[in-house]
Amino acid sequence: MKSLIVEISNREGVRIERIALDGNSLSIGRAWDSDLIVQDKFVDPDHLGISLGDDDQVFITDLETKNGSRLDGKKLNAAAKAYRLGDVLIIGDTHIKMFDAQASVGPAAIRSNWFLLAERLSSFKAILILTGLAILLQVTQIYSRSGEPLKFEDLMVSAVGVLMLLFLWSLLLGLIAKLIRGETNIKPLWVLGCLAVVIASIVSLILLVIRFNFQDISLGESVSVVVFGVFFTCLLAGVFSYVTHIQSRSKWLCSFILVVSLYGVSKSDEYLKEPHQTWTSSTKTEQATLPPAFLLREGVSIDDYLSDTEALFDFQ
Repeated sequence: MKSLIVEISNREGVRIERIALDGNSLSIGRAWDSDLIVQDKFVDPDHLGISLGDDDQVFITDLETKNGSRLDGKKLNAAAKAYRLGDVLIIGDTHIKMFDAQASVGPAAIRSNWFLLAERLSSFKAILILTGLAILLQVTQIYSRSGEPLKFEDLMVSAVGVLMLLFLWSLLLGLIAKLIRGETNIKPLWVLGCLAVVIASIVSLILLVIRFNFQDISLGESVSVVVFGVFFTCLLAGVFSYVTHIQSRSKWLCSFILVVSLYGVSKSDEYLKEPHQTWTSSTKTEQATLPPAFLLREGVSIDDYLSDTEALFDFQ
């Protein structure tokens, strides 16, 4: 077995990963199941093969790719080519170098956090737990907000609705990824959808408790806009990572611009209202209601409420 440190540099930046070569060949490419994933639209899903020969010699093989591969300026073919550690390997717009490493040497950087997240949560057990948690939190949220007792059938309909939403989310984004990236993987898209439902349910409950206690519609709306703005920006950045080839900085900028644009469109009708409609909307009260157990502030007695009302209107 031979341990290697791999330096991968392209428009995404420079990252360093560690691989271990034994009798099996490792792959470099754009595919989700590649041993080294390269975010480059000019790289094939399965672009290169890395193998270990006699005397710990590293060999590189071009897997009949569309755009080819170059080793120190020379084009590779389907035959295995001996690789001298430190030489520059070019695939698409990506430059790769490999170096010998001791077993105790760790990588100086890791792959994109979104791909690392998908890798850690891609097991069947993790996906099953995330899906169950998403359903549980969503059903709990619907139950807590319902003004009437819910039947078991209603809760089951909500659970099936969550599963259908996750299925359509993964299928639609998977098709878009296939068109843009040329390959797709449903697992990370399903994981991202489950995480979105879980986080949205928890954040919604926390904001509901805050609005219920403060009873200030302006404050409640401002906090909700900021929190969900950050949430949807992060969610869209994850979608862009899995579905497109957009660079790291660009995907965050595009996510932020898209969230701000959608918020502006949703609030555009406020600028078209008549003055009396604006006055009416400014007198709205906070509609967030929860059971008394969620009331963190001190309650107001009827006598105090009537006394404050009399003082406000100067009743004699």
